[in-house]
Amino acid sequence: ARTAALTRSLAALEDAQRESEQTLAKLNATLGAIPDLMFEVDSEGRFFDYRAADSDLLLAPPEVFLGPTVHDALPAPVAQNVLAALRQAATKGRSTGTQICLELPQGESWFELSIARKPGNTPEADRFIVLSRDITDRKRAEMALLHSEQSFRHFFEAGLVGMAISLPDRSCAMFNQRLAEMMGRNGRDMYRQTWAEMTHPDDLQAEEALLAAVQAGEREGYTLDKRFLKPDGSVVHAALAVRCERDEQGQAVRFFVIAEDITQRELAKAELASHRDQLEHL
Repeated sequence: ARTAALTRSLAALEDAQRESEQTLAKLNATLGAIPDLMFEVDSEGRFFDYRAADSDLLLAPPEVFLGPTVHDALPAPVAQNVLAALRQAATKGRSTGTQICLELPQGESWFELSIARKPGNTPEADRFIVLSRDITDRKRAEMALLHSEQSFRHFFEAGLVGMAISLPDRSCAMFNQRLAEMMGRNGRDMYRQTWAEMTHPDDLQAEEALLAAVQAGEREGYTLDKRFLKPDGSVVHAALAVRCERDEQGQAVRFFVIAEDITQRELAKAELASHRDQLEHL
C-alpha cells in the first residue's frame, strides 16, 4: 500500500513538474514575443534583471548595467525622468507615458516607459517591472509632421499671396493677414462672412458650379479669375486656385484657397483696351 501511495505521489509530482515546465515554456514564449525591452529595478533604479528581444536597443552590455543604478547607466536628465516615473509607480502602482531619448550606436533612439510594481510581500515587493518600447519611428514621424506644419505656417503667414482654409459651408476656418487686407476686412468679418457673400454677384454662379462639381467628386479643384467686393463697394480682382481635401468616404471636408490680387493687372488691361478703342475711332 505504501509503495502504491509513493508511486501515485511520484506520478503526481511528475505531472506537476510537466505542467510547470509547460507553463514556463508558454511564459518564455510570450515574453520572447514581446518586442519591448524589459527590466527589473528597485525604487532607487538599480537594475536586477533584463530581457531584450533586440540587444541593439540596449545602451550598454548587461554586465555593465546590471547592479548599478539608472544614475550610473544613463545620462543624468534621462535618469531623472526614469526615477520620477518610478516614484509615480511606487505611489500609484503603475506609471505610463514617460518618454526618454538615448544616443545609441545606430543614432538617436526614443523609448516610452510603462512601469508597474511587482506584487507580493517578499523582499522583491519593492521592485518594479519596466517595459521600454522603441518609439523612434513614431517620434521621427511626429517630428517630420511638426516640421511640415511649421513650414506650412511660415509659408501661410509670409504674405506673398492671400491664403485660406475654407469649409464646405463656404466659411473661412483659417486665413492669413494678406487675404484679409485684400478683402478690406478685419478678422471678425472674415470669419463671419462666407465666400459667396464676399463675391461679386456676377461671378457667383460660375464659381458655385465649380464648387458643386468638386463636392460631387467630379474634380479635385479649380482655378478661376473672379471679383470680390470690399465693404466699401470697391472691386478686387483675384486669381483663385482651390484644392479640395476629402475624408475616407470621399466627402469634401475643407478647401485650400490661394488668392492673388490682380486688380492692377485688370485695370491696366481695361485701360489698354480703352486706348485701343479710342485709336480705332480716330
